[in-house]
Amino acid sequence: MGNMATAPAPRHPNEANPILDTDSYKASHWLQYPPRTTNVFSYIESRGGKHPETVFFGLQYIMKRNLETPITEADVAEAEEFFAKHGEPFNAEGFRHIVQDHDGLFQVRIRAVPEGSVVPVSNCLCSVENTCPECFWVTSWIETMLLRVWYPITVATESRAIKKIIRDSLLRTADDADAELPFKLHDFGARKRVDWRRGALGQFYGQRHGGGRGSVQRLLQVRHGRV
Repeated sequence: MGNMATAPAPRHPNEANPILDTDSYKASHWLQYPPRTTNVFSYIESRGGKHPETVFFGLQYIMKRNLETPITEADVAEAEEFFAKHGEPFNAEGFRHIVQDHDGLFQVRIRAVPEGSVVPVSNCLCSVENTCPECFWVTSWIETMLLRVWYPITVATESRAIKKIIRDSLLRTADDADAELPFKLHDFGARKRVDWRRGALGQFYGQRHGGGRGSVQRLLQVRHGRV
């Protein structure tokens, strides 16, 4: 028996067309690059803010959920119709190149610091570049989707900061601070999120720095590996 290729991840019926997971203004970018452009490189960094460092977390989930399922000719046709009505140009030929020549997968190389890394602000957290010269415009196209990594980064960073405050207090008041700490930061945020999936994700990211078990949704996400 010959080798069998791994089947692509099935798309949930409620999932939107991945081509449309972008910003309106990006639809015309492919026409604005200088002639003979073949490579576009972008990166993500925290420019600073409330905390002097960030906890990098959540990119693997975003990539697996959004980049492992191929786009299809039907997706291209839907996007082409949408942008025509939207009054924006659309690179239908470029997307059909991805479908026909790259099995529907965006041709990008994404490199990042390890998940869970604590990184001082003003450092590169993640870089993105195209790997097919004809797909130079893809680097910018997927920016909208990739920048959702700020949600898990923010939750994980804030949770770590809170945990440090709790630990400082425990060192002054508890007999065994390290034994107490894992169960002092609980997240019951499922009741305040706008839907089940966001509740599970927020708690999953937050529990990177907490051992509480207030979230059924988070435990189900870990059990099933996908939300």
